[in-house]
Amino acid sequence: SFSYKNFTLDIQFTGSYGAEVFSFYKRMCGIYHGDRNGMIEQLGRWQSKDQPGDGIHFRPTRTPSGWQRDPSSAWVQDASYLRLRNLTLGYNFDQKVLDKMKGLRLYVTGQNLFTITNYVGYDPETSSESGLAQGGDYLGYPAARSFIIGANITF
Repeated sequence: SFSYKNFTLDIQFTGSYGAEVFSFYKRMCGIYHGDRNGMIEQLGRWQSKDQPGDGIHFRPTRTPSGWQRDPSSAWVQDASYLRLRNLTLGYNFDQKVLDKMKGLRLYVTGQNLFTITNYVGYDPETSSESGLAQGGDYLGYPAARSFIIGANITF
């Protein structure tokens, strides 16, 4: 929180360093399905004995088994991030400007304005699964960005 003359500025950052998320989405689209659009990573997939690929991505198949079905660290992603969670800029009017009011404050607030991350999903904070699968991302919705304009009036 900062203030200068009649202006106020409140800033809230949140973040995490070293967090990891299991990407259920990458597991499904990156490995299983050879009959639909895949992720760019699939360019390094196994294609033949002569073209073994990157050693991480298997040949696409509709019937996964063994290594293709079992959880793998290949689907774990770095979910470190820094997010500007809340920013509020306000102005408090002097009492001499006000007639019958005791106070007037105008403000504008922005929430979830930006996130700095290398995470490829929508939101590194997501946990779209429940129960034993918490910490996994199946493309859960990202935190909504919102803007609020308001006034606090005291009589």
